[in-house]
Amino acid sequence: MKSLKHLGTLVCVIALSLGAQMAFALELPNIFASKMVLQRDKPVQVWGTAQAGSSVQIQFADQTVKATADDKGHWQAALKAMPANTNAQTMTVTGDGKTISFDDILIGEVWICSGQSNMAWTVGRSNNAQEEIASANHPLIRLCRVANTIAAEPQDNANINWSHCTPKSVSGFSAVGYFFGRHLMENLNVPVGLIHTNWGGTPAEAWTSTPTLQNTKGLEHLIPNAQKSEERYPEYKANWEKKMAEYNEKLAKWKQENPGKPASQFKVRKPRAPRAPGKNPRYPSVLFNGMINPLIPYTIQGAIWYQGEANASRPDEYRLLLSTMIKDWRDLWGQGDFAFGIVQLANFHGQKTQPDNSGWTNLQNAQLYVSQTVPNTGLAVINDIGAAKNIHPTNKQDVGKRLALWALHDVYKTVSSNWTGPLFESAQVDGNKITITFKHVDGKLTTHDGQAPAEFTICGEDQKWVNAQAKITSNNTVEVWADGINQPYAARYAWQDNPVNPNLTDGSKLQVSCFSTIDIPYGK
Repeated sequence: MKSLKHLGTLVCVIALSLGAQMAFALELPNIFASKMVLQRDKPVQVWGTAQAGSSVQIQFADQTVKATADDKGHWQAALKAMPANTNAQTMTVTGDGKTISFDDILIGEVWICSGQSNMAWTVGRSNNAQEEIASANHPLIRLCRVANTIAAEPQDNANINWSHCTPKSVSGFSAVGYFFGRHLMENLNVPVGLIHTNWGGTPAEAWTSTPTLQNTKGLEHLIPNAQKSEERYPEYKANWEKKMAEYNEKLAKWKQENPGKPASQFKVRKPRAPRAPGKNPRYPSVLFNGMINPLIPYTIQGAIWYQGEANASRPDEYRLLLSTMIKDWRDLWGQGDFAFGIVQLANFHGQKTQPDNSGWTNLQNAQLYVSQTVPNTGLAVINDIGAAKNIHPTNKQDVGKRLALWALHDVYKTVSSNWTGPLFESAQVDGNKITITFKHVDGKLTTHDGQAPAEFTICGEDQKWVNAQAKITSNNTVEVWADGINQPYAARYAWQDNPVNPNLTDGSKLQVSCFSTIDIPYGK
């Protein structure tokens, strides 16, 4: 009996030993897979786990590199920079007596596509969806999707899938990401890998790491505020249950008064249930932890970002928050100041505004500010292709194209004109007028409709804004004035959620962003 007991103990030890070995056997995160695209012209990072101290060998494109797992089982190696290659190749990783192979790999341009619902908006819900889907056979474009994941701590892996760009795979993919990537592929003639990692209705702080928020003056309050909100969940739930009881009572009464009518005709909005603790994608850092950290340090060219709607009530804070998030990603990726393209919010009439000074417009201005102050960033202005009553405009083709024009000019240096609309540079008060100078003017300033520039407002030192008149006075200047304003203080352009006729442009025919000649905090 004693020997059997010892035998049982030995079996348990062996099983535990084998389990430990299996737990630390060679693995790579799911961002590495067949059909992936590796970034050209940069060292390609490859990493994973293995048994502590074991040697790992990576073979790809006539290269062989080795790494040794550290005491925690982590290893990382870098392949030397390689030119673009449209021929499918295989990567083989060997270690711990195990071999992992990925095939059908291309080398080209890799971009992160992140943000909230307008980045998540799919090709299948965009303009000309059927035609776009039917024509989406692009062997050089590969689509990578990161599953929506909330995590309290940074994760090393996620549910990630690479696929060929086909009518079947593109329908549910980010439309802005796809149209951006398609434009790049057509102009650069290289493979393009697009990594779709986004979640509707989420603020920028959800995509920023906790240490960075905690250590950035002006943002440290975000995590305690969120924690207080989570602590109040029982109160929120009780309030929701009360509202639901009232809703159900009204619905029952309506059904009695309207026999035979479908409940869909009941016009009272159903109360939205509060998010339970641990299930709120708006909570600081949870999407960084679950959907960005698993991608780091996959070698990329850059990121495109369409987000801001969820932060529109805090536009002044957003300047710091977005700038900090960009730096956070860049620092953690360790690839320097990689390119970062920002989509400015579109015109949208559905916002509740203060006269001439809404959070929406100030958020647009904050995005302009970040694009002008943070190195290697760009801005796609889309204030002419939004939808007055739809926060999700369906013209995503032009959004992707405008981002691609920025990338082709700033990142790839393949275009020199028609890549952006004019941008505000400076202003000078001259008597009762303000002369505004623009940069990046393609040819000369003009208007879409041949009329005088519209959508300018002006104020004196009392900051009481009135509609202004404007006139183009040279290739890159506009004069602005208004009757009754003898000593102007500042001017603004397109400072409305949904400006009626923002017609100022240049040879590019692209839109001028909203701007203010004086930086006035929101609400003042």
